[in-house]
Amino acid sequence: MLYYFRSPLFISLALTGVAVAQFEFPCPPVLPSYPEYPFGCVVGTCSVPNTVAITFNGGPSQFTSSVVDILNKHNMKATFFVTGKKDGQCIYDYADAVIKADDAGHQIGSYTWGHLNLTDSTRDEILEDDAKFRDAMRKILGKRFRWMRPPYGALNRDVRETLVSRGIRYKIAHWSHDTQDESLSVEAIKAKFNELPDDPMVVVMANDWIKSTAEELMPWIVEWVQKRGLRAVTLSECTGEAIPGSMYDWAINGPTPRDETWVCD
Repeated sequence: MLYYFRSPLFISLALTGVAVAQFEFPCPPVLPSYPEYPFGCVVGTCSVPNTVAITFNGGPSQFTSSVVDILNKHNMKATFFVTGKKDGQCIYDYADAVIKADDAGHQIGSYTWGHLNLTDSTRDEILEDDAKFRDAMRKILGKRFRWMRPPYGALNRDVRETLVSRGIRYKIAHWSHDTQDESLSVEAIKAKFNELPDDPMVVVMANDWIKSTAEELMPWIVEWVQKRGLRAVTLSECTGEAIPGSMYDWAINGPTPRDETWVCD
């Protein structure tokens, strides 16, 4: 099934009941000869049958570690798009949760350092923000990540060109099922999940900094995945990427011991 990404708006596909974001720059199908997406393309749905990608935005937070525990207990994988500094929250304060998620095989991606609206930012602001994010990932994990999700889904041609310039090299993640856990009750979110088709192949978007998501919604989502006979996997796996290193490169001079530079200025 093909999806065309034209603008950051949602449409409902009558045949599937899945809301899919429309963007330019769609990722082409991965090929057996080269099973990795090119940098700068956008993907918002799974392509591997019987998979679902649970993705989180805006962490790490005080709840991230418990979310990882729930996933690990049930041998499920997720993808965490982390941000450096947001609403007084600093990634270095929750570095142990990021390390824990990475060690368990969950995917890590960029949600920008400062939770930027990229379409309202200059090229220099985007590059400076990304440099801070990469430096934090080098210190904490010793890795350079290949996937990012623009906050607010804000993306245009200029931003995309910046994100693939100067060796930044990002593949861009969107989503196809927004839990809306910032505004909806847990019961309303459950109802939305139950309306999905049997094999929705969705990229779920949630927030691991929300208490009710971590404590109430995640255990229920685990049950929902199991009852549907689905596999909760990383975004890379659900979209068909199969080569080692498709999620990250090893960074130079990292990871590093915690020191006085592990702060958000």
